[in-house]
Amino acid sequence: MEDDPGIADVLTLHLSDEGYDVTLASDGIQGMQFLGTSQWDALVLDLMLPGVDGLEICRQARSAHHYTPIIIISAVREMNSLLE
Repeated sequence: MEDDPGIADVLTLHLSDEGYDVTLASDGIQGMQFLGTSQWDALVLDLMLPGVDGLEICRQARSAHHYTPIIIISAVREMNSLLE
């Protein structure tokens, strides 16, 4: 889940090159919809998404009945935000 098209393209390219099927959500609302439709092998999650922020998506993913690894990417620089 990444809203920056340039970063999303690079992530999609590299993950696809490694053999992964990639489904892109470009905002938090779309990400929440995808989260509820299927079990995912992993999530690559930007914390600062429009619509629904990445922390809320992370909370929802963690409350599911199955474990999904989450890789968080973010440009957050403030320590308090990172520790949240």
